[in-house]
Amino acid sequence: MGDLDRAARLEPGVGRDTLIGMGALLLSGCEVGAECLIAAGTLITEKRRIPPRSVVMGVPGRDVGLDMILTSYQGETGLLVLPYRTVGVDANGDPIPVPLNPLFVALGASGTNADLDFSVSVRGIAGATLLIAKNDPGQGLVWLAFASLISGILITFYLPRRRVWTRIAPTGEVAIVGRSDRYVDFEREFGRLLGDLVARRSG
Repeated sequence: MGDLDRAARLEPGVGRDTLIGMGALLLSGCEVGAECLIAAGTLITEKRRIPPRSVVMGVPGRDVGLDMILTSYQGETGLLVLPYRTVGVDANGDPIPVPLNPLFVALGASGTNADLDFSVSVRGIAGATLLIAKNDPGQGLVWLAFASLISGILITFYLPRRRVWTRIAPTGEVAIVGRSDRYVDFEREFGRLLGDLVARRSG
């Protein structure tokens, strides 16, 4: 049991909303903060601590974040890469980024600078779909509202409805007409309604 407990304590710790690429390897005892991006094929070594909102890539992984903006510079389309490194969190728990030297990488080219020990390549631009799984505490209310909406639609379309209109002329004459949207024994119900009105008037 002691060996199992020790193995459980050494499992990698991963914060919320962190994305891990295919083939990334997190060794025992490492800790990855919230909202990080672990690139495909990255190796996070033992007892390594990655600050929140970091972008980690390479072997071994590097805790350098990249904000990338698709733009045009001097007539060329490419990525404006804004690297940064987090140095901790503030009093609100938000990461404290330290900006590094930016660089522009044109489409089909590669680039780096003195602050980076890796290069950034832009091979092409293609559409993509990103799936982020989150635990939303309000999803129960959303499902309840959705179920209520469906129930209301079913009631509207499948339960019969009856309508009755009444017109009283200046002479005191009363005209009553009724209508049913779906098949029900409306004639019997309408006749009973007229009988009740006549009985009350006679009484």
